[in-house]
Amino acid sequence: MDTIVEVLGDKTALIERALALVVEKIEAAIACKGTCRIALSGGSTPKPLYEKLAEQALPWEKVQIFWGDERYVAPITRIAI
Repeated sequence: MDTIVEVLGDKTALIERALALVVEKIEAAIACKGTCRIALSGGSTPKPLYEKLAEQALPWEKVQIFWGDERYVAPITRIAI
């Protein structure tokens, strides 16, 4: 897989580019597998992207959304009862 670095002019351009990429991947997954499973992160950073994504005319009945959390949490090694 090739590494692609894109430099965009501002936040609006970043959101529009991210939206185009996500919609492209959703549509490709549905075309290939009949469904799309996507994990979304929480927080305020991706919120503008999610708002734009929600406005898209996608076959939402074929999209399964999962929420993830990218923060590190140490595993519990011992539980005191």
